[in-house]
Amino acid sequence: QSTVEVTTMNFNAMISACEKGGAWEQALAFLFAMAPRWLEHDTVTCSAAISACEKCSRWETVLELLRYMKVSSVQLDIITFDAAILACSRGLKWQCSLNLFCELSDLGMTAP
Repeated sequence: QSTVEVTTMNFNAMISACEKGGAWEQALAFLFAMAPRWLEHDTVTCSAAISACEKCSRWETVLELLRYMKVSSVQLDIITFDAAILACSRGLKWQCSLNLFCELSDLGMTAP
């Protein structure tokens, strides 16, 4: 009997597919399913989950994921911030968007 090794890249692909399909809850389920398999979240993993939540206007969840990335030392990138700013904008949380933009600037990141 053969077994298939599941990797972080596999989860990244599944979470990205959920993002494209607007399935934010399933994206989070895949994200949380990684820990019992001893798989670490990376920037791609978290950014894909954030984008899935952003597309469904789940700005509060996006902010929680950002906090998680910071405490877990997962590197934030421009894509992560862009999705978070957009989520807050969609949620009519302009102050939150502005704060994220300032944080992005403080980190020396600029939009592409």
